[in-house]
Amino acid sequence: MKKCNTYSIALACMWLSSQAHAILGADINVTVAVEHRQFLKEGSLGQKQAQTSLILSPEIYFENEDGDTSFTYVPYNRFDSLDKGRNVMDIREGLFRYYKGDYEIRVGIGQTFWGVMESFNPVDIVNQIDFGDSFDGSQKLGQPMLNLIFDSDYGHFDVLYLPAFRERSFATKEGRIAYPRLQENGASFESKFDEFHSDVAFRYSNTFGDSDIGLSAFHGTSRDPYFMVNRKLVTSRIPGLTISPVPGVEIFPFYSQMTQIGLDFQHVYDDWLFKLEAIHRLSEEDYSSAAIGFEYQLYGLDDYLGYWLQGHEWTLYGEYLYDSRGQRAFTYLQNDIFSGLRWTFNDLRSTEVNIGLTQDLEDMDSRTLRGEASMRLFDSWKIYLNGQMFFSESVKDALYLLRDDDFVEAGLEYRF
Repeated sequence: MKKCNTYSIALACMWLSSQAHAILGADINVTVAVEHRQFLKEGSLGQKQAQTSLILSPEIYFENEDGDTSFTYVPYNRFDSLDKGRNVMDIREGLFRYYKGDYEIRVGIGQTFWGVMESFNPVDIVNQIDFGDSFDGSQKLGQPMLNLIFDSDYGHFDVLYLPAFRERSFATKEGRIAYPRLQENGASFESKFDEFHSDVAFRYSNTFGDSDIGLSAFHGTSRDPYFMVNRKLVTSRIPGLTISPVPGVEIFPFYSQMTQIGLDFQHVYDDWLFKLEAIHRLSEEDYSSAAIGFEYQLYGLDDYLGYWLQGHEWTLYGEYLYDSRGQRAFTYLQNDIFSGLRWTFNDLRSTEVNIGLTQDLEDMDSRTLRGEASMRLFDSWKIYLNGQMFFSESVKDALYLLRDDDFVEAGLEYRF
């Protein structure tokens, strides 16, 4: 039955796309992908090691003859073999855009990204993380918004009104990656309006010589939940918390109200790119978080790397990640160093490889290692390979919960 539903939805999306193209003259692209995760160990709750997903995401774009009005529609559908928590039918984008001189108005469901760092983006606050799709937070849910954008000689102004909130998705007890056992459908909110609190956000950005700077502010429902343990609010991580159910203990996400101010900055100097993101947040507890680092472009290596590697680009990363809450923070990125390498082949297949290591400076046994690689096989086909490993020996470490969740992920994508 599940397979029939999946195929029916896929065929329906393809039919609707063809009708939109015929009636509206819209540009239509459809992405279909098969993705398989293989975990190296059985999960802490006995979860299976194999997990396969089918992803279907059409993209419809329409623009009027004057070029001042456009509409983009990007539904995202994922069907998972292991975890119903990863099954999603989301609208990543359903956005009307109107352009008039230096103004742009966006209305609908959209994606807004703020940030400059490679490993962690504390200033990126508008969209909710699709935790079921990506452990690293790179995939976001669509956000209902009214967005006014204004460009002037004094800089770029971005004002957002956000009328509704999206809860963070988590794996179910059958799924992975492991997380402290949460009660389904049990989220609570500080606001009396629950998920319909009116949030507002603002960002100003400008370029000064070789430097780009952004100043941002947000007030509303926090995208990062605290947790209620037996209906008692917990504002710091509980050392030794396991993912196994504990009799008499129930855990629920709690979304508080918060105000955040942020700064992002980058400066180019020769082959160096220096970067910074920093925030201060006022909520159930007040704290600061920051990431500072660099990118360095390696040149002149063709004479040493041989014929097959000529024309390739190599970029080194180094970043320091800080959270003023220290070990009380829910994140494991509270006093860590990230180092990484991006290897770009500059070939017709757009081949690229990324590797990165995050090391805890307070616990040398705590680290994560990740790798990503992708390339086009033909004009419409793409293959990718990702993996992540979690190293932790201490039950007090935030990464200890993930010690059994090392995985390799392979995907094949077709776009037409």
